[in-house]
Amino acid sequence: MTRPSLPPRPKSGVPHHVFPLAVLEEANKIQIPAMELARRPLVIGISIDSPNPAEIDDACSVRRTPAGGYELTVSIADPTALFLCDGATDMEARKRGRSFYRVDDTCLPMLPEPLVKLASLTPGNPKLALTVVMTFDEKGKRLETEVCETVFINHRAMDFSEAGRIAQKGCPDDPLVDETLRCGGTLARLLKSRRKDLLPEGYAPWDNGEPHKIAKPVSGEEALGSLMVQEFMLVTNTAIAEFMDGKMPLLFRCHGVKAGMPARDVMRAELQRLFGCKGFKNIEKTLGVWVDRACYSTNNDGHIGLGLERYAHATSPLRRYADMVVHRFLRILLRGGEIPKEEQMGVTQHLESIAKAISVTPSEKEGIEEGFPAVLSPETLKSMRRKEFGKLLNFAVKYETSALPILLEAAKIRKLAPIHLARIMQKCFRNKIIADFLHAYFAQYNETYEYIETLRQLCQLNGWDEPTCIEKKENIAKRGELPIDGWAFKVFINGKSRRAKVEIFPNATKEQAKNKAAFFFLWDYIRGQFGNIAKDCA
Repeated sequence: MTRPSLPPRPKSGVPHHVFPLAVLEEANKIQIPAMELARRPLVIGISIDSPNPAEIDDACSVRRTPAGGYELTVSIADPTALFLCDGATDMEARKRGRSFYRVDDTCLPMLPEPLVKLASLTPGNPKLALTVVMTFDEKGKRLETEVCETVFINHRAMDFSEAGRIAQKGCPDDPLVDETLRCGGTLARLLKSRRKDLLPEGYAPWDNGEPHKIAKPVSGEEALGSLMVQEFMLVTNTAIAEFMDGKMPLLFRCHGVKAGMPARDVMRAELQRLFGCKGFKNIEKTLGVWVDRACYSTNNDGHIGLGLERYAHATSPLRRYADMVVHRFLRILLRGGEIPKEEQMGVTQHLESIAKAISVTPSEKEGIEEGFPAVLSPETLKSMRRKEFGKLLNFAVKYETSALPILLEAAKIRKLAPIHLARIMQKCFRNKIIADFLHAYFAQYNETYEYIETLRQLCQLNGWDEPTCIEKKENIAKRGELPIDGWAFKVFINGKSRRAKVEIFPNATKEQAKNKAAFFFLWDYIRGQFGNIAKDCA
């Protein structure tokens, strides 16, 4: 029987039921202030995104300058102009940290649907935006930056493939689209050539955790459309960081090198060598030794992965809380305000606490943000695909999040993969919720479950020796250690032998007996029957 997949994501991408009532009530009352629409200048541009995006955070236009360079205008959705800091919506967004988009096309959103719909830069209606205008010379060097609050109208929304196709072939019937994409393709290549990524060609720009190798070949058109968005957002985030640095409190996006590691040029050369040897796993391992995880901080430590000296997140405020923080201080700066000297230290400390909270996320490999599993209903968790459920469960167990009880409740009726059960068992002596779950899970032997594989996984996770094969029952009987119909099973934990004894069922094969012996070993393990097992597992 095939398990049903998750329900399809609504067109807006934001399911209603996950938000507290106070947040939904506040979001439903929000409207774009008429005064803001009247006082801000009008900007027109186009958006480039994946097909059917959940929201449109940003849009752009590009033109050639009289001096032979380029003018890039990037407009960013301005949701923070619509609701108060520290209100119900803001506090919920801070708690979530960012939106998370799952591989099955479902969305766990940071902001509720009414607000996303109102702020998203969708074509048609005028929207509030923060617009960054940057000029570049003919070699792609940024010369000047201007930032202002605007009203934005999206002239046309397109996906990566369409944008790349127009960039290569043109669109004579639409001058704005034609100039933006023809000039934009050239400018994007110049920007990329000036910004030396740490990772070799074939990897996406590296910001968070392990490298992201391009999973499948993409068309030249799609790659070019994606490159324009990638480079335009990176240069905009950099420009905003430089524009605000020293004038306003700022959350930098930092990516540093661990102490005693080689210089960046040496790193790049070694990674190029590994990549030439098809050493993707070696690259991951090497980077884990050299480089810290990317994080947010009020102190600028640079961004080694992207090769940038100053970098902040500001181009995705509909799905990242850090961008909303930057927007609020940017607005103060644009309106001529300042932070009183006596309040600056307190503001910085508050920002640092926010930075730590939104930086504590699992790697992309783990696949889910802290706190988000709690918003999924029990029904959804029970019907979720095994691999995706495992990712959620592993993270909840690892970080012991508030979502753990609901995930373990769903796990009671699911067949857990051996590795997932082994990871749960690692915490059985330190978490009562997990201990209670395991006692219930092992209340009855299930002959179809792979207990022996779970034990092998547990041994690997804890660094124990591999479990030994079951001894022949004749030898056991001769030594008087077990009845003639019994089997013995040994595992060495920190050099000490731990043995499980079990009476086999009639006509059992060796594999069946091994699996049942493993079950009893694990059962004794979670009950603490091997002496100071918690110490041995530390």
